[in-house]
Amino acid sequence: VNIDTPVDKMEQYVLNNKEITTLAKWALIIEEHYKKPMDIEWAKDGVSNELFIVQARPETVQSRKNLYMVKEYHLTGKSNLLATGLAIGNKIASGKARFLKSPAESDKLKAGEILITDITSPDWDPILKKAAAIITSKGGRTSHASIVAGRRAFPLFQAANKIGPVEWISMDPALRETMLAKGDVDAITGFGFTSILSLEARGVKAEDIVSFPYPKYGVKLYGNVIIASPKFIKENPKAVKAFLEAFTKGAKEVIANPDEAIKYVKEKDGIINVDLEKRRLKMAITDAVATADAKKEGFGAASLVRIKEMATHVNEVFKTKTPVDPTAVWDPQFMPSAKTRDILPK
Repeated sequence: VNIDTPVDKMEQYVLNNKEITTLAKWALIIEEHYKKPMDIEWAKDGVSNELFIVQARPETVQSRKNLYMVKEYHLTGKSNLLATGLAIGNKIASGKARFLKSPAESDKLKAGEILITDITSPDWDPILKKAAAIITSKGGRTSHASIVAGRRAFPLFQAANKIGPVEWISMDPALRETMLAKGDVDAITGFGFTSILSLEARGVKAEDIVSFPYPKYGVKLYGNVIIASPKFIKENPKAVKAFLEAFTKGAKEVIANPDEAIKYVKEKDGIINVDLEKRRLKMAITDAVATADAKKEGFGAASLVRIKEMATHVNEVFKTKTPVDPTAVWDPQFMPSAKTRDILPK
């Protein structure tokens, strides 16, 4: 759901001084614990305004720079200002402007030109390195949830398959497949239906790609879930039930006709590669939605036995203090009927 940001919010700082100080203190505690520079991500709850540390991983870019060298860039001339915006980085670039509507026009971009487009996505990755700079109308919502999920769960995969120590390298999510294809890293984590297609887009042959789906290698975790707070459930039981009904109906239509689903996405986001997204969606349905376990348990359902096994595995690997009680996290009372949820291919 896209919601326009009110003008008064635009004119406010995201954090106040107290929150900034709190995050700074947390960062120092985390770096002291790990004894190394850390790349730390945080989030602020839009309802409760609580702060959370989402992820902390070794920082491998800034910490490797020469501490005795500082680079600064200055414009030596002046011209007419055409546009302003938020910059990521502090370098200065020049070159011919090249307007592209989608990655399909990549052959028009010459090395050293300034790429100008509406928004970028992983589909643009193979050609971005040709551009001297990139200008977009808006930022993307392409997150690295797949990196975080894969990396956070890796110790479970590591333990189940008796894998030794692993060195992690921090990088922008869009660089994963490029780094692997070039041989700069030995492996990456991510959603298979994203990374496999991205590797093929970089010229890697399908037969040369080796993937290790966690469920097939001893890690039987449930994937995506719908979560609601106890307070919201108590105050809006009808809304919760209606949402699950609507979600199930939408999933049924997408699974039954993925081509039409992508056609609808194309109407909302004109720059997507339709053929690529059709293939990605079909892979996601086959590998992550209509799985053997899902067909056995039923769409949207969960097995308390399997949740308990997951909790035990997590407890053993991460040494958590208290194992998760399956009945405390799984509440089937709002689920649509079994007949309504009978949407997976036979």
